[in-house]
Amino acid sequence: MKKINIPIIWCLILSTPLYSFAKESKADLATPEKTLPLNNYENEIRLDLSTPEKTIKNFYDAFKLGNDAILEQVLAKDASIPEFNPIQKILCPSPEIVGFEVKKSRVIQDKDQGTSQTIAGDVEIHILLKIDKLLRQSKENKCNATNSLNIKSVYYLRKIDNNWRIVSALPFWTDNVQKLGGKIILPDGWRYPTEVDIINSWAKYRSILPVPYHISADFNDDFVMDDIWVLINEKNGSFGIFGFLKSTYAKTRIFKIYENKDYKPQQIGILYIVPKQLNNTSCGLGLSRCSREDFESLETGIPVFEIFIFDNYFKDFYYWNESLGSFEVESIED
Repeated sequence: MKKINIPIIWCLILSTPLYSFAKESKADLATPEKTLPLNNYENEIRLDLSTPEKTIKNFYDAFKLGNDAILEQVLAKDASIPEFNPIQKILCPSPEIVGFEVKKSRVIQDKDQGTSQTIAGDVEIHILLKIDKLLRQSKENKCNATNSLNIKSVYYLRKIDNNWRIVSALPFWTDNVQKLGGKIILPDGWRYPTEVDIINSWAKYRSILPVPYHISADFNDDFVMDDIWVLINEKNGSFGIFGFLKSTYAKTRIFKIYENKDYKPQQIGILYIVPKQLNNTSCGLGLSRCSREDFESLETGIPVFEIFIFDNYFKDFYYWNESLGSFEVESIED
């Protein structure tokens, strides 16, 4: 496994969850192997899925405990969950998950209000995931699911056989309002990708990289999640990659990281390099071509993301350089 030679900065700060797993009954966190079937949910269900909130809790319990059997029970068949990016499997327990907060919820009145998988009567819930940042930084934490799970997510649930199950999800949500009262306004002439833009390579590799145009991570180590977006030019249809550094006390700073008018947006992907995970690069996942100098896995000490061209040799790795105040390309060394 290759390494990026960047200094590691460890920060020891604990988050305080508003919905804590510690407050749940012991029955909710019973040993999964003793209480859960390992086949489809048509068999006996022993989880409490009586409300959408309890289903969401079981969903996060699956990652906290590292148990696929729990996950199988809370997901509807053919559920579309972009949070399993890049691999749809729970690799190991993630004890840093300590709770979540329901920011808002509503009942879907019309199929056009949700996603292509939702119908009238489904419930939409906006979730803010709570993590123990001390555990997240711990070297003993080999899985660190919160690097692939999103801090802000929208879940769509449906009542199936008197149990609420997750049918779809979006990997982010935003109210577009900063604490100082200002709105996040995109650079002039640019827009977010939408479902109609999921064509060509974005559609071809959707099972591996469900959201190729957006990632979230704390890039500048201020304990606020930042965003990297592939935006589309409204005039000529070209793309630009922008970084949005957010803050609890200041307006969001926007940086243009990369732009190339010779390629269509669907030819480009961005990928967060999940630490301590095998095959965490576009080469390792089969999204891009691998040259002799490329590698399938990358070990990092700080948040790093990759910009690549699908089915091509081009790829660059970026990180936030605090001293320069910008996103910089990182050289890769043995």
